[in-house]
Amino acid sequence: MSLLTVCLAWKRRAERRSTIGYQGDQALTESNPHIINDCGELNAYWNKNLISFAQKYFMRKSLYSALIVVFLLIAATEVSAQRSANGSTYRNAIGLGIDFGTGSTLVGPSYKHFFGANNVGKFEVLFGNYVALQAFYEYHKMISDAPGLQWFAGIGAGVGLDENNSAFLLKPIGGLDYKIDGVPLSFSFDWRPTFFIGDDSDFEAGRFGLGFRFAFN
Repeated sequence: MSLLTVCLAWKRRAERRSTIGYQGDQALTESNPHIINDCGELNAYWNKNLISFAQKYFMRKSLYSALIVVFLLIAATEVSAQRSANGSTYRNAIGLGIDFGTGSTLVGPSYKHFFGANNVGKFEVLFGNYVALQAFYEYHKMISDAPGLQWFAGIGAGVGLDENNSAFLLKPIGGLDYKIDGVPLSFSFDWRPTFFIGDDSDFEAGRFGLGFRFAFN
């Protein structure tokens, strides 16, 4: 049995028995004074080295934590700068979409997500005389000397449903997107001529879209 084990066991026993005034360990103490001295020296050595170890450990952990925070801040700054230079100043936007023009006006939730600096997906569920579930791919590009303003072009597809029938929707799209600097709001306007493909196929060139969205990263 190691000296450390003996000291710890003896210390716990002494503390426990001192609470009830037990004097039975006096003979053992008097007959083994070297144990008291060795335990005292060991306790002092242990406390000194434990404190030193704790100081070094927490200093090292604090240094590592500080380095990680600095690295994350630098990375976030680089990503933000790259986005501002090459693409959108936001990554997600959700709000209200309006599809209007020739025919009925449709209104409903609209969600927009930047998969990269220029590649965007937009998803809408709109309600009016019929229900339109539609998704768009859009290529976005910042306009020089116009902070927050982008042009975009792409293609969309969806399904139109009413009580009697359904139709496949094909929608080329092009327009402008504007994000207010310092305010989490974005607006968009687009032209989206629509092909209705089904039992009653049709084409409506005068279809447009408006978007009012809350923007966030």
